[in-house]
Amino acid sequence: MKAYYYLITSLPSLSFKEEKVPFTKESFLETIKDFVSATDYNDIVALFLGKEIKRGFIKEYNALKNEIEGSLLYYRAKRLGIMSDKYQKPSLVKSEILSMAQAAVESENPYEAEMKVFEIYWKILDELALFHFADFESLCVYALKLKLLFRKTAFNKEKGTKEAERLFASYNVLEGLIDDRR
Repeated sequence: MKAYYYLITSLPSLSFKEEKVPFTKESFLETIKDFVSATDYNDIVALFLGKEIKRGFIKEYNALKNEIEGSLLYYRAKRLGIMSDKYQKPSLVKSEILSMAQAAVESENPYEAEMKVFEIYWKILDELALFHFADFESLCVYALKLKLLFRKTAFNKEKGTKEAERLFASYNVLEGLIDDRR
């Protein structure tokens, strides 16, 4: 417990609004290596790799993650007018999270929509961390937030906009070719 207390309190705080991540994945793993057990370390590595971990906290996070993904799927299907038993409104997710999921799906800008989805996960992690301070679960929350920040900062709004414009332009060219053949 003392090692976790020292480790957690020495880590820089993370903010969703940050544009720069305080670690690389490798430097974070190197930082924590001497403070945690081999089992905990391997589970943190597995978290970064997206592998399944069968520990209470992670199982709870994964269940919520599945509910969030189900919420997003439900609202996407609804937006497209596809209503079927396959796309049910999740019942375990708080109404605030459902509202956030709906707002993300309704966003016209793909970048903003993705940022809203990231905010949902950040909020869930904040809620899961409420009763954990200097323990394995708090380290998992930190690692999962880092993972979100790595993904978030990998986005380049300018490049993404240019790529979207290129794809739409090529789609319009294809539409023109198809119309010319008719």
